[in-house]
Amino acid sequence: MQGADDVQVNFIVRLDRAMSETRQVEKEAAALPAGHGLERRLVIPALKKEGGYWCSSDHSAPDSVSLETFREFVRLAKELGAY
Repeated sequence: MQGADDVQVNFIVRLDRAMSETRQVEKEAAALPAGHGLERRLVIPALKKEGGYWCSSDHSAPDSVSLETFREFVRLAKELGAY
């Protein structure tokens, strides 16, 4: 059975690992032009660890979304969603 100190150490180690991963993603995302998936690069990996997610739209893409933007969305979803 783990004592309270062991639980705290395990939590701190997991938190440090998560923060390191987040810093790495932030560095990579900083090299991207504005609006190119920073939020998705941070959120999707966390969702994958917690059991997954469905990447979808609740409606069809509006006319204001360009084909280029939609293609980037699909490309990023495939990149980040691969296990």
